[in-house]
Amino acid sequence: MIRTAAGLVLALAFLFQNDGGVRPAGVEELYPSGALKARYSTDESGRRNGPFVEYHETGLPRIRTSYRAGELDGLYESMDERGAVVKRANYQKGQLHGAYYEKDETGEREVKAGFKLGLKSGKIQVLEKRKVISTQEWRDGELLEIEGIRPFPKSLQVISDTLRKIESLPPQEGYAADDLRLKALRRLQQFRFLCDVPYDAMVLDSKMNELCEAGAKLCKAIGRLDHTPANPGLPDAEYKRGYEGTSHSNLCVGSGMPASVDSYMDDSDPSNVGRVGHRRWCLNPQMLKTGFGAAPPYSAMWSMDRSRTKVPPIDYVSYPARGYMPREFFRSNTAWSITSASAKFAARSKEKVRIAVRALDEWYAPWGPPLPLSDVNVDLGGFGGAPCLIFRPKGAQNAAGSKYWAEISVDGDDSPEIRFLVEFVSLPAK
Repeated sequence: MIRTAAGLVLALAFLFQNDGGVRPAGVEELYPSGALKARYSTDESGRRNGPFVEYHETGLPRIRTSYRAGELDGLYESMDERGAVVKRANYQKGQLHGAYYEKDETGEREVKAGFKLGLKSGKIQVLEKRKVISTQEWRDGELLEIEGIRPFPKSLQVISDTLRKIESLPPQEGYAADDLRLKALRRLQQFRFLCDVPYDAMVLDSKMNELCEAGAKLCKAIGRLDHTPANPGLPDAEYKRGYEGTSHSNLCVGSGMPASVDSYMDDSDPSNVGRVGHRRWCLNPQMLKTGFGAAPPYSAMWSMDRSRTKVPPIDYVSYPARGYMPREFFRSNTAWSITSASAKFAARSKEKVRIAVRALDEWYAPWGPPLPLSDVNVDLGGFGGAPCLIFRPKGAQNAAGSKYWAEISVDGDDSPEIRFLVEFVSLPAK
């Protein structure tokens, strides 16, 4: 039997036979106090092999499992200092495989799951004080269903591929590939794709471009953003063109045309967060044509187009988008919004709406109380063609891996009509 002090590097240990060969060695590791820490055997190559037991310093088992050729293989149990099982799992060739159970240090939170060759598979339940707080269905590492809904309308691979495809679409006739108007259009299409509204076949309209440029010049002439400005002394025809541009467009100052699209989608400054109107125009499902114009530092985007005649049924449009949300398209402090073309928000006041946004842990289960909210409003204006619910969850972050579960009831009861998951991700490198 080989005995080592805990914390020291364990050398390969062999017991020599009389014929000069070697046979597996039994190993004991000790705590500095001299108490037994672990007992196991190694094979001819010095790898753990066979039963393995690790102990608390009190002498009670802490881990009981088995190895084969240095890899976990078979039942794995972890016990607390009182001897109660806190984790039970099954391994096959070093990978989780089969039933899985764990509970946290308080004993109040439990996970019951299944794995197949290292990947979550089958039904998963998370319990809090023995009450089920999350029910999920997995297959080969993919979350198929959570609380009865499909959480990811699009895979991360589809999102990444489609965003790149949009960015590399052939230039529209009459425009160079590096035209800023074209880059702005592509950025708008990417946002629309993420939010599940029609983005295909969108084009720049030359007249809309001209009117947007006239609108940007009018803003520059008055030195501010104004959708309905008075004539600062321009020739009447020039003023009318500019006015048509300002009154039909999203307006921005301080950003170029492509970057202005991100500003319109953010729309969370104090003067706009109550209605997020620029965002709603960007995500108007009926939009097919648009235009952009600039007179630095001012720019404009034609917003009020409804020429798309074939629009699929859309229950609601959320931003951030449901499912995987690339963090490159959403800032941490941006207000959330849900626009519904149905009767869900019609004539609803913010006092009747109930909103709960909760952070999720690594098991996709709610962690902690709902996040506090600010800037809650139901705007019934016609921006983008439908009423909109706006709210800002305090503390929500767009860090990769951050996950949130949203539930919204518009009738003031405890039965949410809208439920969705948002998981922020970083896009793969090009």
